[in-house]
This record gives sequence, structure tokens and C-alpha cells, in this order.
Amino acid sequence: MIVLKLIYTITGVFLFTFLESLFSSLLGINIAFILFLFLYKKVDWRVLFSLMFVVCLIIDVTSHYMLGTNFLVAMLALIFFSILSIFFSTEAGILSWIVRMFAFFVYYSLLFVLPSFFLNRTFAPITVDVLKISLFRSIISLVIIILCEIVAGRFRKEGDKSNIKLG
Repeated sequence: MIVLKLIYTITGVFLFTFLESLFSSLLGINIAFILFLFLYKKVDWRVLFSLMFVVCLIIDVTSHYMLGTNFLVAMLALIFFSILSIFFSTEAGILSWIVRMFAFFVYYSLLFVLPSFFLNRTFAPITVDVLKISLFRSIISLVIIILCEIVAGRFRKEGDKSNIKLG
């Protein structure tokens, strides 16, 4: 049974790395951060951050970034999201989606600026085109997270959002 779980885990990591590379190459979006923002406050933070650390290191290796760059950018965007969630409701409503879109925007903007800083010790210039691209990626990521919420909502019980109904 343990061997079977190990095989599933290894296969899942390879499949996730493939999908991450595919979406990163096609649209420039990061599926891992979408997943982390979707699971934030739904999963224990220790499990989420340990998973996030390992996945971000794999993404750094496949993206040819310095190790820890993706984790740092994701953590800064999650801190930004947490600060905004103090002032605005992130549970439901249109305002929650706007806050998530801003978190995605911060993530994609920092992902453009910080790797060049770590490699060359100079910040990449932020132009209008970079902001447009970050906004486009944020909107696509927001659509994906909305679809994930709809699919996950179909598995939840009516009164309790923490329990999943099966059948």
C-alpha cells in the first residue's frame, strides 16, 4: 500500500510539473500559485507552505530561476492577499474576486521584476506592456480559480463548506 502511494505521488509530481510547464509556456500563468491561492485558508498552513516550498523549488529548477525565487514571490503575494483580507471580505462576493485578482497581479508583476534582480542585481524596467501582460495573466488566473471554486462547490455540503459531500 505504501509503494502504491509512493507511485501515485511520483506520478502526480511529474504530471503537475508537466502541466505547470505547459501553461507557463503557452500563457505564462503559474498553475501552482493558482492552486495555492485556492487552497489558502482551506488547508492547514503548515501543509500548504511545505507543499508550496517543494513545488516552488521544482518550478525554479524548470524555469531556470535562482532557487527560492518563486517561493519568495508567492509568499509576498500571499502576504499581500492576507493584508487585504483583513480589510475586505475574501470569502464571497465580487470584492473577494477583485482582491484575488490584485494578488495575482502582484504575483505576476513581482515574478517579472525579482528574477532579474537576483541574477543581475538590477530591477527589470516596468513598462505599460509588462503591466498589461500581468493584468491579462491575472484575469486568466482569476477565471481558472473561479472555475475551481465552482467545481469544488459542487462537492461541498449545503450548510457546511468545510465538509465534502460524496453522492
